[in-house]
Amino acid sequence: MFTVYVNSIILKLQHSNYGCMIGSQFLGCIMYADDLVLLCPSICGLKKMLDICVNEFAGLKLKLNVKKSCILRFGVLFMHNNKGLTVDGDVIEFVDKDKYLGVMLKVGKNFGVDLQYMKSNFYCSFNSVFHHVARFQNELVVLQLVTTFCQPYLLYCMECFDLSVTQLRSIEHTWLCAMSHIFHVTGSDVKLVSDFTAKMQFGDLLLSRRLKFLNGLTLSDNAVLDFLTFIH
Repeated sequence: MFTVYVNSIILKLQHSNYGCMIGSQFLGCIMYADDLVLLCPSICGLKKMLDICVNEFAGLKLKLNVKKSCILRFGVLFMHNNKGLTVDGDVIEFVDKDKYLGVMLKVGKNFGVDLQYMKSNFYCSFNSVFHHVARFQNELVVLQLVTTFCQPYLLYCMECFDLSVTQLRSIEHTWLCAMSHIFHVTGSDVKLVSDFTAKMQFGDLLLSRRLKFLNGLTLSDNAVLDFLTFIH
């Protein structure tokens, strides 16, 4: 019901000629429940989109929560002239990173994710689980529990990002540190044990998730994907 109630906001933005486009597909607004993301190639355009939202909110008896709003800028100018945008006398600040739907996005020349946040969540989960189950003295049981309850923190949404080789190695290294604690091994033995006990090597696991994600896109009715396929 809430989605129906606020649908006019999306329609107003879509017909404003502001915001990101791929082909004829409008991608300037992404809404998940009450989380609204505006995507725009320019700061001036973003300000226009904000004004549209505020005006439409007023008609719906809603109010933008500026304290829970922020701006992230990606591209070569990500550090240039970031003074914030004023909405009804309050300023929406530019930030270096912020969380959206469980993913910590991080500004930079390219669109990216803060891996340290994912790794920290994994370590917190691992330490909690390992503290309670290490006394079982059954490494395979501990491994299964860690894989089930901790590994998702490390892999969450990673298939959606074009990670560099360095980033992939960083994620794998985090997992190998956990393996080192579980099996009480060090050095090259950690990788050997990890490969032996896992259904597939960690790098292959990441690749498999990536391929599954891309395959899912090809099976969906996706106007953006159709346009990108056409121009190539």
